Amino acid sequence: MLTKNDLRIMEFLIKNQEKKFSIREISRQVKIDYKLVHNSIQRLEEKKLIDYLEFGKTGLWEINLRNNIDDLVQVENIKAKKLLEKEIGIRVIIKDLKEKMNNPYYTLIIFGSYAKSKQHQQSDLDLIIIVPNHESIKEAEIAINSVAKIIPLKLHGFTFTMDDFKRMLIANEELNVAKETLNNHIILHGAEAYYKLLEGI
Repeated sequence: MLTKNDLRIMEFLIKNQEKKFSIREISRQVKIDYKLVHNSIQRLEEKKLIDYLEFGKTGLWEINLRNNIDDLVQVENIKAKKLLEKEIGIRVIIKDLKEKMNNPYYTLIIFGSYAKSKQHQQSDLDLIIIVPNHESIKEAEIAINSVAKIIPLKLHGFTFTMDDFKRMLIANEELNVAKETLNNHIILHGAEAYYKLLEGI
């Protein structure tokens, strides 16, 4: 069972999954006492949720995205719950969008300012729907377009198949929409499929 501090540390490392941190830096970033972070790090390392790397005389830690899908999904569910409790308008939009998706096998991701908690009244809503195959793309596009017509926010919606999204993640280009979601996302549906996709990279 993960503690509240464990989950906060996991959330921080997921948001920075391409970086490595010392315990002191994690403590400073998540604003939790050093000793409590140290205890959590030991627990998370024992569960193989994080990986240790020796860097000179300093130990650094990073998130382990392999074989930990249940715990990663738990963290994503907490992130999603926080956003939807805070942003009632987004909650209504997401509910409407989900109702328009007949096929349950998709991943819905918010990225951009809302995922960074830097949104303001005029912020656009950036989201991605990842579907299993090209046959499902049309349904996702129709859902996004129909919601975009009736909401007060400007909506930037992207649709990809799982294979296309995966190709973007491993592409040589420095940054694209898929890569932007690695450190900047809130998954509102299909977190398990998202992390299974990352496991295959």
